[in-house]
Amino acid sequence: MRYYIISIETEFKGFKFRSRLEAKWAAMFEMLGWEWDYEPADFNGWIPDFVIYGHKPIYVEVKPVVDFPDDVAQELDDSGCQNETLIVGQRCLLDITDSPGEACFGWMTEKWDNDSYEEGYWSMA
Repeated sequence: MRYYIISIETEFKGFKFRSRLEAKWAAMFEMLGWEWDYEPADFNGWIPDFVIYGHKPIYVEVKPVVDFPDDVAQELDDSGCQNETLIVGQRCLLDITDSPGEACFGWMTEKWDNDSYEEGYWSMA
């Protein structure tokens, strides 16, 4: 599925983001006190919207979605990125309809310390 939503360039913290949604996520990362960078790398044509720095880097893709975007996950799986990746959507907390009262930040793949990684395995984060 392609996302045909007109984006509005937005400036925040000296960065010119391609959309207000990206700028909102940057503001969220700032509020959480997380160190981040915008469009930090290129993995075979996939340019992550963000990297969040911590114990290990997490590459973040922002999409205007509220449900898990299978097509985006497949693109990230095919990119060759061996780091943890996170897909975030329209809201900072997404309602989980199967578990009332619970919420998630987005969807994440994880690479464990022993370098094992199961392509296509995504879980709520």
